[in-house]
Amino acid sequence: MARNPENTPRPQGAERVTQMIRQQITSGQLRPGDRLPSTRALAADLGVSRTTVIAALKRLRAGGWIDSRPGAPVRVRHDPPIDPPPDAVPTETAPHLSEFGMNLATAGREQRHQTPPEIDFHPGLHPADGFPAAEWRRAQSGAWRAAPGDDPMLAQAIQGYLRRGHGIDIDTAQIIVLNGAAQARDLCLRLLLTPGDGVVVADPGRASLRRLLTAHGARIHPLPADDSGMQTDGLAGLSARLAMIASMHHHPLGGTLLAARRSALTRWAEQTGAYVLDDEGDGLFRFDGQTAAPLCPVAPQARSLFLGQFGQVLSGLTDLCFVVVPRGLIEPFCAARDLLGAPGSISDHHALADLLDSGAVERHLRRLRRRLAQTRTAMIAALDGIDGVRVTAPDAGLHMVVWFDRIPASQEQLFCHMARAAGLGLTPLGGFEASGPARERPAAAVMGFSGLSPDRVELGVLRLEKQLRKFRS
Repeated sequence: MARNPENTPRPQGAERVTQMIRQQITSGQLRPGDRLPSTRALAADLGVSRTTVIAALKRLRAGGWIDSRPGAPVRVRHDPPIDPPPDAVPTETAPHLSEFGMNLATAGREQRHQTPPEIDFHPGLHPADGFPAAEWRRAQSGAWRAAPGDDPMLAQAIQGYLRRGHGIDIDTAQIIVLNGAAQARDLCLRLLLTPGDGVVVADPGRASLRRLLTAHGARIHPLPADDSGMQTDGLAGLSARLAMIASMHHHPLGGTLLAARRSALTRWAEQTGAYVLDDEGDGLFRFDGQTAAPLCPVAPQARSLFLGQFGQVLSGLTDLCFVVVPRGLIEPFCAARDLLGAPGSISDHHALADLLDSGAVERHLRRLRRRLAQTRTAMIAALDGIDGVRVTAPDAGLHMVVWFDRIPASQEQLFCHMARAAGLGLTPLGGFEASGPARERPAAAVMGFSGLSPDRVELGVLRLEKQLRKFRS
C-alpha cells in the first residue's frame, strides 16, 4: 500500500479513505488479487482511526471493490468496477423514445418570446373585448342541475348552432366534443394515419401543423395556395391519405376556397379513399355579410371531417371544440375520446350548451364582428398611406398580409426583429412557407388586429412606418 506523501493533505473520514483506495485500484497501483494491509497498518499509514478504516472497507466491499471474509486477508477483487478516467467528461445517455417521440424531437419546438410586445400584431390573439366572464360564470353555476355524463346536451346544442349558422343538418352522434383544437388535430392524425402516409397541406400554412405531421411520421405534400385557397390542380395522381385545409379562411393568406376547388377536393377524396379535414380556424369572422359553409360530412358516404372551435368567440373561457365525423368514423372516434378521458368539466359542457341554446354565443359573435370590422378598417386605412406598402385584406379572418415592396424577402426576418425592438409584434410570412421565403417576392408580415383597439392599431402603424424609414435608410 503506497504511503500518503507528506505534502498531500491526509484524508479525513471514511469517504476520503474510500476514494484513496479506489483510486489506487483503478490506477493499477493495487492490482486484482493484491492483499491490502491490516486495518491497524492502514490506520497508522493514513493517519486515521482504525474505526474509520473499517468503515471505508465496508463501503469498498459493498461497492464490489474488495473481498473481505472473516479470518482471511482483504484482497482486491478480480473484477472490480471500472471508474472513468479523472478527466473524462460525463455524457448523458440519450433517452429511449418512440418513433413519435423521435420525430417530434426532430420537428423542434416553436420559438416563443417570453414577454409580449407593447403593440402585438401577431395573428391568433383573443379579441380585446372578450365574452362577458360574468355571463359565463352564471351559465356554469346552472350545471349542478345536470346529471353527470349528460353529454348529448352539448352535442344537441352544437347541432342547432351548425343548423342556424351554416344550414348544416347532421346527427348528434357525428359530433365528437374534444378539449382544444390541438388535441382534435392530433386525434384525427392518430386515427387516420399510419407513419409514412401522405398528407396534403396548403403552402404557405401553419408551421405548427407541419411539425405535428412530422411527429406522426407523415409524408407532407405542400400544394401552393393563393387568394382563393389551396390550388387543387396538383392533386391528380397524388398518393395521400388525408388533406388538411381551412376552406372558410386559409391561414395565412386568408382566401375562401373556391367552389370549383371544393368540388375537386371532394372528388379526389372519393376516388382515392382519402379524407379531408376542414379546420374552421377564424373563418367565423366574416366582414362581407356573407357566410361560408365548411366541408361537413352530411352525405352518408362523405369523406370529410369538420373541426369547429369556440376559443376565439369566447375569448379563451373554454377550450372545448368539436369534430364532425362521417358516420363510418363515429365508433373509433368515440372510443378514442373515451380513452383520453372526458373533455373539459361538466360545468363547461353545460355552460356552453346553455349559451348556444339561448343564442348568447351568436349575439356575442355579431357584436365582435362589428367591433373587429372597425379595427380592421382603421388598420387598412393607416397602412394604405405608407409608401411601398401593400395590404392583402381578405373578407374573413382576424389578420391580413402586409407586403413591404422595398425590402427583399431575404431581409424579412431581420426587419421583424428590428420592429420587435421598437415594441411591435410582427410575424414574418416566411415562417408559414414550407421552404422559407420565396426569393421572387418582397418581404411580408402576417399582421393580426384582434387583440387591439383602433387607437392602438393606428399608433402601431405609425411606429411601423418609422421603422420602415429607418430600415431603408
